[in-house]
Amino acid sequence: WWLLRPRSSMWRMSVAGGGAALATHALHHLTPGMVCSGIAIELPPCASERFGPWPLAIIKFAGLGFSMLLPLPGFFLICQAEEQGSAVLALARSALLIGTVLAAAGALLSDLPCGPLLGVPVPRGCFCCGNWGLLAPRDGLGDTGKAHKSLFPSVCERLLSGVLEVVELRGAQAGGVVTFVEEARGQAVAVRSHTVKPKSGHLATLLFKQFRWELFKRRVFGLCRRRARPHPVVLAQGHSRFGTSSSPAEIETHPHQWLGPQREMVWAYDAASAAWSRKEAEVCVTITHNGDFDGWELYGRTIPNSTLGEWLSRVLHRRNHAKGDSPKLAGLMDLLVCQGRWLASVRYAFVMSVMRHTDQASAWAPLDPKAPNSVPERAFFAEVARAFDATFSKVIESNPDFKPDVPGIAGLVELVSSELISALSGKWHQVFQAWDMEGGVLSEFCERACKCFFEHDLMGAVYEFFSRAEGTFGISVSCTLWPNSIVLAAKGQPISLAFDMERPLAFWSSEPGSLLASWPCTAKNARPKRAAEARWDLSDATGEAVELRVFEHGTAQGHMNAWAQNRLPGKLESVLFFATPGIDVTQERRHHILVRGASLAHAELEPVALDHDAFMQRWIDLWVR
Repeated sequence: WWLLRPRSSMWRMSVAGGGAALATHALHHLTPGMVCSGIAIELPPCASERFGPWPLAIIKFAGLGFSMLLPLPGFFLICQAEEQGSAVLALARSALLIGTVLAAAGALLSDLPCGPLLGVPVPRGCFCCGNWGLLAPRDGLGDTGKAHKSLFPSVCERLLSGVLEVVELRGAQAGGVVTFVEEARGQAVAVRSHTVKPKSGHLATLLFKQFRWELFKRRVFGLCRRRARPHPVVLAQGHSRFGTSSSPAEIETHPHQWLGPQREMVWAYDAASAAWSRKEAEVCVTITHNGDFDGWELYGRTIPNSTLGEWLSRVLHRRNHAKGDSPKLAGLMDLLVCQGRWLASVRYAFVMSVMRHTDQASAWAPLDPKAPNSVPERAFFAEVARAFDATFSKVIESNPDFKPDVPGIAGLVELVSSELISALSGKWHQVFQAWDMEGGVLSEFCERACKCFFEHDLMGAVYEFFSRAEGTFGISVSCTLWPNSIVLAAKGQPISLAFDMERPLAFWSSEPGSLLASWPCTAKNARPKRAAEARWDLSDATGEAVELRVFEHGTAQGHMNAWAQNRLPGKLESVLFFATPGIDVTQERRHHILVRGASLAHAELEPVALDHDAFMQRWIDLWVR
């Protein structure tokens, strides 16, 4: 009965709720066939210090103990039926023994990470995980002294814990978070942590405890390599989940990365100065996802998620052993995020312009783990990328004000096409011949590589993904190349944002109710105040993507004008940054959070940009208490 009891959402009772509510709810649980939510009683963190280990032990073993007590009514019935004959008594005792064993087994199974063995399956489309996170300049968070020097401010941890208190109702079996820290020469690197919660425990407490440990290891062991320092902008990208497409193991827990950290030569374009720079940097793309990723359109047909993983493992030359649907999204983001990266650009161009079918990646054998990998090795793409990089370096050296408009890209494509073959060693000529990379195919390959090198930043990559994706999505995407930015997109799954523009601060969640979280205050008897002044919801019905970016110094108007004048051309060149309502765009400030966005309703067509007026129509001022 305990195993087959219907389960629904988590039910919580605070101390102020009284024991009557708990007793009533417990009676519902004891009624056979009653549909009721689960009971979760959480002691405050100081409970073990005030009362000792007994309260925690009672909660930990309450399920097992109650299950063991369930057969007691049957025991009394057996005692009354002794005079009816030994055969009946023996049968009753056997039934009692079996019932006791099954009840105890059910209680023990519920402590496993995979949950109850015979639990009711979660219906498709049920909200069973949630995104959350924040973006804020460190200087505006109020942490001072030693706290200001921590890799992740304590005030952010407390704020996100308050957000997670509500978001975890979507699923609290596992969770994770990622942030950026600085290492050598101010380069951003990602630090990620995963936590799978046991049956008893508080997800936010366990998650951030593990997260602090990961940050501590990065700071301590970084002394021997590259010392980790706080990044000026705090970005936290988190997720909590209930195992639906896969069990709640650490490998299945968000945030997801397919390739993980990769060091490579990258080019950066500064829109404020319209200047190019080249450096070696660590590249790491991270995603969180709420919803169902069913498939991706490629070569004129939809590739199901189950096949997509095998194809990605060959194209990206790295296997990801996670079974869920979201890791495939992470792999596609590694494929699509190409701006400033010739290695990623030539790989994407090869996939989209040279390959014609997914089975080419496995020598035309069915895509499964035993099939071979016939995609050219990574060294081939690295050699071609070096040839592109050398040609582009010559262009920038001769023309520092190079503008990648239509004539500029056409000239670069022509120059690369004429020099590419001669720049490669004879070993790689055989690859060109095997894949018929000559004539029109070679020209198309070079043109696509140059275009995505300029166009596929985070926002461009997300837009390209949705032009081919099938399913429901609430996602967040970040990359170490843009540590001051986060891209959020919703289609079929909700995402809401909250803003305090004076601080400035932006945070988001899959549950709008969680955005009413209070700002952590350290002063005694201080009246709690909400962290957000306004809320804005993405249009998940038709689909929408937005990018939040922190700009330093100057005025918001100055940054908006610089972006409009010097932005890189491409499919999203009409998608411009703007300020949120109530901000004086002419006022000089240390930091500004600006927004840009586009509709995903017809992502395969020309984008419909989100402007300030359309943004204001969904701007909701919150009552600040």
